[in-house]
Amino acid sequence: MADCESTGDIQAKLKKLFAGTIEQMLEVEMALDEIIWLITLLCNQSIEIYNLRNSGKKPLLTEETVELLTPRRACRIQGRNHRSYAERHETKCRKR
Repeated sequence: MADCESTGDIQAKLKKLFAGTIEQMLEVEMALDEIIWLITLLCNQSIEIYNLRNSGKKPLLTEETVELLTPRRACRIQGRNHRSYAERHETKCRKR
């Protein structure tokens, strides 16, 4: 910090320091979204097969439903400490 002569220098150093962290967080978020999408696709394949073979039609899962069914432990492993989609949804339902 000895080479910082102004607040602009400090701000530039902090931006440089945290740029990699923010990129990593966005990459993790995108990877989790892709994993949830893939799980949804795989789950829906068996439902589609059932619907083709039987006259009854089961509804397909949505990505939101799969996220609700995903344990919160996965968020903690990734270092994410925010409320999960399930917790946000539960709060909305309680208010109704």
